Amino acid sequence: MMLTQGCRVHFIGIGGISMSALASILLDRGYVISGSDSTPNNLTEALQSRGATIYIGQSASNCHDADIAVFSSAIRSDNPERVAAVNLGIPLWHRSDLLSVICDTGASIGISGSHGKTTTSSMLAAILLKTGMDPTLILGGEMPLIGSNARNGTDYVLAEVDESDGSFTKLALNHIIVTNVDNDHLDHYQTSDKLLDAFSIFCRQTKDPGSIILGVDSPHSQELLSMLRLMGREVITCSLTGPGDMRAANITYNNGGSCFDLLWKDSNLGSVKLNVPGDYNIRNALCSAALALSLGIRFPEITAALNEFQGAARRFEHACTRCDVDVYNDYAHHPTEIQACLSAARQLHPCRLVVVFQPHLYSRTQILLNEFAQSFGEADLLILTDIYPAREDPIEGVDGLLLFSAVGEYLPTEKMHYVAQLDQLPDYILGQLEAGDLILLLGAGSINRVSAELCQKLQKESREVGS
Repeated sequence: MMLTQGCRVHFIGIGGISMSALASILLDRGYVISGSDSTPNNLTEALQSRGATIYIGQSASNCHDADIAVFSSAIRSDNPERVAAVNLGIPLWHRSDLLSVICDTGASIGISGSHGKTTTSSMLAAILLKTGMDPTLILGGEMPLIGSNARNGTDYVLAEVDESDGSFTKLALNHIIVTNVDNDHLDHYQTSDKLLDAFSIFCRQTKDPGSIILGVDSPHSQELLSMLRLMGREVITCSLTGPGDMRAANITYNNGGSCFDLLWKDSNLGSVKLNVPGDYNIRNALCSAALALSLGIRFPEITAALNEFQGAARRFEHACTRCDVDVYNDYAHHPTEIQACLSAARQLHPCRLVVVFQPHLYSRTQILLNEFAQSFGEADLLILTDIYPAREDPIEGVDGLLLFSAVGEYLPTEKMHYVAQLDQLPDYILGQLEAGDLILLLGAGSINRVSAELCQKLQKESREVGS
């Protein structure tokens, strides 16, 4: 599969976080880029300002002069632009096909796993940049250090690798990290065994000599480790709670971050300070540091980059402090992620922890309903909204009220509220707040839009109180 220099590449759904990153790289490399999406966003606007042609709305005419059309698994087969590409004989590439081609242009690093991919990718990117390297970066979130979700470079190609649709098994990379393996995307995989098989294929396709870094603090990760070792693959393990090649010791928590000693096979390399909260971020740091060491990067450069790391967009991202209230956004959309995020929020010692959650996908809500129901025990006040459907059609009987009812088996009624529509949330949240609250807006859908309006309303209230 080849890309001819200067050819016209059209992205169906260019506003998505992964599609926009790929489009950005090709734009920097001299390709003619066009793309369409249902609504504009900051990513499409940035691409347009750099010369990409952006169509709002999807129509067969949008891709008529393309040499290649790129789509993701979220784009259905009856999409008018996919249909037009087939009818016009335009080659259709899945997003993963293009990612594979870009990864083959340099020494490749892929970060996958059920949780923590974006933060781990961003941490490793920060380390590479700290050494003076010039990496190509393809990230699943915007990284404040580069002001984008993508960067075109000349040496390593570091890419966040999505496991949700199984397409990551197409990739054969030089170095990989699997942060962890948890039950998710079972709408696609159906069973945990099939999910593990896909991760196993992804890992064993790593090129020799290369590195496989595996976070092993979950049961399925341990199963994957056993599978890989039976195949004779060498694996570097990272663990916060048990045995591992890379571990953390002497952990202390303060000011929303942590300090710990980094242990490499029981040799104490020295101290690391993180400015992002939670045990899960220590695990992310262990994985990124382990891969950096395997690339020959010295510990002082690793720790300097981690000490300065300021996180990634929508990953425990501070939105504002107003009226003695703190507002944070987080992408958490799986029970394990929710529990980890709430635990991290508790380390900031709020007077009350107010959690607002938008469920993501009907299938995920249905399959993991009981796990979701038990995920909010740390919340002092929980506000649930309706499900963000993303690519899915509704499932009869599955909605936000179903989750609300399930959570009611574990939380007292007085700690729970349900507000179906997002546009009603800012005023509703405002009416529930007390001084000292920490508000945590959770979800992988459109919930992050609420924080800007909420912060504006809190600012207005602050001014009125001040006057």
